[in-house]
Formats: sequence, structure tokens, C-alpha cells
Amino acid sequence: MQWEVDNQNIDVLVTEGDVIEIARWDDYAKIVYIPAKMPKSEALWSIRNLLRQKQQIISASPTRELHVFGKQWPVTSIKKGQKTYMRDGTIFSYIPLNDKTISTANRIKSALLQQIVFAAMDRWEHFYASTVAEIKFRKNDRQPFICNPKTGCITFDSGLHRFKIDQIEYAVYCAVRSFNNLAQADSKVLQRHFPHRKTTEKIFCYEYEAYD
Repeated sequence: MQWEVDNQNIDVLVTEGDVIEIARWDDYAKIVYIPAKMPKSEALWSIRNLLRQKQQIISASPTRELHVFGKQWPVTSIKKGQKTYMRDGTIFSYIPLNDKTISTANRIKSALLQQIVFAAMDRWEHFYASTVAEIKFRKNDRQPFICNPKTGCITFDSGLHRFKIDQIEYAVYCAVRSFNNLAQADSKVLQRHFPHRKTTEKIFCYEYEAYD
């Protein structure tokens, strides 16, 4: 979600932490984390004070870094035409970030998001012995995913890349369960694969208007 603080449009994300943190602050992205339990009025007041203290000393992020999946990633160039991927805490991509344009950053984020979603889909389709015919990505501020069993399609929010990887994988898990109309989750499966699901649920409820 986006708030306006001191005439600046700031992307605000909810986290399980206890304090407000600035994840990034430059000409291209202004991202702040706030605790899930903090009231909005207190969060606004704290962000304003924190920004006034930090704004002058926080420099622009390095050219070859990208904020995605809740943290900064170094980006290493690879040959044009090769697939963008992540490995050992680094993003490898032929897509240039030298010009710092939002469009090039979004291309990398979208490519990585699709890889994470498709990998998680394969895992849970196999687990539930089901098949989803089509996966789509579309901007959605109301829900992280929409299932349409009649057309055999699940459409994920294209902005899911702002969440941590385990939270995205949880969204995929929930989508597959919803697609197959499975009412009750297996507690052992949840505990093993998603030990922080309660925090993720709170974050999704905060971020999406129609999430339940």
C-alpha cells in the first residue's frame, strides 16, 4: 500500500518486526516496513520522525542492486538471452539496471516472481494430485490470487514480489487449496512448510482489502 508522508509517496509494507525500518529511500523507490500491530496514526508519526532523521544520510541504492522479495539483492549481469534467475543470494539477469528505470526493474521482478510461483505450483499440484490449466498474473489490490475452476485458471497479483518468498509460496499453497475446494488444511503440512503462516495471514489481511 502507499502512504503520503511529508509530500512523499511511500510504499508501506507490514512486517512481523517490532520497529519501523526504512528498506530503501532514493529517487526510484521509497519503501518502509511497519510492525503489523502498530496503529496507523502511530506508524505515520514514527515514519515522519524517522524520515526526517534518516533522509539526509540514506544514499541511493547501488546501481547493481534490486529490492525485491523484502530485501536488497546484488544483481550480476549475464549474457543476453539467458534466463533471469536467483542463486546463493544473488540475482543473475541480462536485463540492464544501469539506467535505473522502473520498467527494467519491474521486468526482473516479474520474471523472478513467475519462477517462484511456477515452482510452488508444481510442488502443490503434485501434492494434491491436481492440475491447473493456466496461470496468469495481473495487478490486484484486493486479493493475492483469484481462482476460477470453471476455466481452470488461477490469477496471481503481479505485485506479489513485494512479499518475502515464503509468503509468496504460502499464497500459492492457499490458491491451490482454494482451486480444489479443500476446506480444511493439514496442520502437519502447515507446520512443516509454513511455520510463520499466522504472520503472513495478518500481512495479507493488511495489504489486501478482500483477503479473508
